[in-house]
Amino acid sequence: MKKILITGVPGCGKSTVVSEFLKLQGNYEVINFGDIMIAQKSMQRDELRRKIPQNQYKELQLKAAKQITNIAKQKDLLIDTHLVIDHPYGYTSGMPQEVLTELNPDMVVIIEAKPKDIEKRRLKDSRDRDKETKYQIDLHQQLNRAAAMSIATLTNCAITIIYSPQGKAQDAAKELSIAIQAL
Repeated sequence: MKKILITGVPGCGKSTVVSEFLKLQGNYEVINFGDIMIAQKSMQRDELRRKIPQNQYKELQLKAAKQITNIAKQKDLLIDTHLVIDHPYGYTSGMPQEVLTELNPDMVVIIEAKPKDIEKRRLKDSRDRDKETKYQIDLHQQLNRAAAMSIATLTNCAITIIYSPQGKAQDAAKELSIAIQAL
């Protein structure tokens, strides 16, 4: 079964694109990597990222990857994740090598938008998100691209970057569907 990592900085439109994609290809199940990690601890998502020491965080990532790999034996999966995590002590990989070895994804999909559009979307979002400037959002997107290339190098998977401008989620979902079908 296919394992597709789908990522993007918070506010890029990823959830909306995935929702539209599922209307086109309902045979995929969406699994949120962070939700699997959270299920192992009784913490909120941002609390987990901010308070767990790096070595414990990596252990949670590997346990989540093993659980997802078992699910993927029966279903095609879109694995909603972050390739780059901004912790108080700096950026870390959302997909360390041991996690990638376990998951062995077929494709990495990055959903992107203009930093100014992401900033506007975040202002409307009810979730308590860390504040990032347009420069920091752009840097985060660049780091996602670098992380995706590293993942492709380590796992020999494909990468696709899909631009998701405001109001064009259906178009982005069609592009995602075409890319996945081509695998």
